[in-house]
Amino acid sequence: MTNNINNNNKSSFTTSSSSFAILYIVLRISFANIAPLTDCDEVYNYWEPMHFLVYKFGMQTWEYAPQYALRTYAYLLPMVQLCNFYGFIINILPTKCVQILMKLLSPSSASSAMVATATVAHSSPS
Repeated sequence: MTNNINNNNKSSFTTSSSSFAILYIVLRISFANIAPLTDCDEVYNYWEPMHFLVYKFGMQTWEYAPQYALRTYAYLLPMVQLCNFYGFIINILPTKCVQILMKLLSPSSASSAMVATATVAHSSPS
């Protein structure tokens, strides 16, 4: 009887710990996505070298230059692969689909897209 009580307490502690960890990770990612950029280095130290890797031209910041090599491309390479994948998908989609996606994903039409979605969802038969 005592073993069952101890086992139940351990499993509930493990479940609550993992739930807390997942909630913590979700909150950290959410806050990171809505936080403003506070330093121009956050932009130029990642976007410029990524553009350089994706398009094979552009600016390369001095931290990534071979003579200094202060930063590694290891963080950027998965993002470059993701950009290449998205570029491939965009290139095989018909132009009309790309235009619709651009319109739906543009910040100015985000509120109108949400209203249209809510209207369609609300008016559909149950």
